[in-house]
Amino acid sequence: GLSPRSVLRYHQILHAALHQAVRWQLLNRNPADAVEPPRPGRRELQVPDAAAVRALLTAADATSQGPLVRLAVLTGMRRGELLGLRWSDVDLDRASVNVQQTAQRLSGRGIVFRQPKTRLSRRSIALSPAGVQVLRQQRRRQVEARMLAGPAYIDRDLVFATGLGTPVEAGTLARTWERITEAAGVGHVRFHDLRHAHAALL
Repeated sequence: GLSPRSVLRYHQILHAALHQAVRWQLLNRNPADAVEPPRPGRRELQVPDAAAVRALLTAADATSQGPLVRLAVLTGMRRGELLGLRWSDVDLDRASVNVQQTAQRLSGRGIVFRQPKTRLSRRSIALSPAGVQVLRQQRRRQVEARMLAGPAYIDRDLVFATGLGTPVEAGTLARTWERITEAAGVGHVRFHDLRHAHAALL
């Protein structure tokens, strides 16, 4: 009753364990070698088209995460990269963004910032004029938020932060994203699909 992908994962784990048993000379051969694991089909991507992207952006602009969603479409950055983006990694004069860290929540440690996993993920992204405009407007919004919060504001140098300067929780963004997709009437679109939409629109 398991999906082919689950069966394949179980096979990989068992194969690795039995392979170790062969290396320790507890077994003469790996019995998992004789098993033909399933080949799960590739999931077909549901890439939002231009009309869906426009609807999503309109719906996002009615929320606090409008600038983040716009930058996701304009740059193809991942959610963790956007939540970890610092102003020190942004050069508006040269119209570029350097991806140097990602934000993620770890059990017992809260939100932590780490370097991207691969060398290719640490990259420089050229900004379009629209992308530069989004970030200039975001900076103005943040200055206003800092003035409203006063001494309660915690400056973490984050481009996308709460009204008090603290990191945006991925769960909070996920709930906002659900409201955005519902308001846009585009069906089930994941936030990560904006990355594919960016590539398709290019």
